[in-house]
Amino acid sequence: MANFAKNMFVIAITVATVATFGLGFVAPQVAQAAGVGSLVKGPNSDAVYYIGDNSTKYIFPDAKTYFSWYSDFSGVELLTVAELDTYADGGSVLYRAGTKLITHPNTNKVYVVEPSGAIRWITSEEVAAGLYGASWASRVNDISEVFFPFYTAGADLTSATDVPNGSLVMLDGENTIYLIDGSTKRPFASMDVLIANGYDADYVLTVSDLSAFSDGTSIGAAESSLMDVSQGGSVGVPPSQLAGGLTVALASDTPASATTVANTDGVMFSKFNFTATDGTVTVTGMKIKRSGLGVYSDFNNVWLVV
Repeated sequence: MANFAKNMFVIAITVATVATFGLGFVAPQVAQAAGVGSLVKGPNSDAVYYIGDNSTKYIFPDAKTYFSWYSDFSGVELLTVAELDTYADGGSVLYRAGTKLITHPNTNKVYVVEPSGAIRWITSEEVAAGLYGASWASRVNDISEVFFPFYTAGADLTSATDVPNGSLVMLDGENTIYLIDGSTKRPFASMDVLIANGYDADYVLTVSDLSAFSDGTSIGAAESSLMDVSQGGSVGVPPSQLAGGLTVALASDTPASATTVANTDGVMFSKFNFTATDGTVTVTGMKIKRSGLGVYSDFNNVWLVV
């Protein structure tokens, strides 16, 4: 039996353009069944996708990310595998700005999420409490270490007066709710408009000063740009750049996290895209390491399907 953490899976693959590791097949052409802004899933897993521009689908990596954008699954359509295959893979959906704070199991740092997956380390509990209140820790969600590199590090958040981009805010003693949009503050015309744009009033911060932000245009109706889960196509899976002109990225249709029954064979748990960026590249080895809860003996063998 192979030790999951210590095995080296040796392969010899010549990558000329793009190679996808996993299990797949070529499907016949099928008409697209869902339009831009739709939520869809396939018949063989619980993974949910957002349909963005250019016939591209973006996968929600877990339910917690999904609920930063939506309150329930009532809008999800069921498609066939052939219908899903008509959409290009666009990457992984990231947390919506102004909702949850994020961390991962192997760090003590907590981050705020800004638009397009920018994250800023909150440098102290005092800063966190100053912005999000004494119960700030209830906003924190753990995400998998696998998906943490999909976010882009920004400047550290060192002051509670530095209101993050994408936040929902309200001045102390007033009723108007604003969206922080860069250097401006945009007022919502009503609570109904806030809800129409998919926001939750539970995430509104109460602040004492917004003088650093100029007045922006009022938000008087649902705006597609605010509800664009793909954030203009700027989110996805940033590849790891390796020597020799090869990039490696987790495929957007990698299986969603799930519980697997013991003593089960043939469970696919990850898919990767290997892309040669500078001529032909030969891959001669791949090492897979197990982490998290459980013991090494949970796995007898890991198979690589090309």
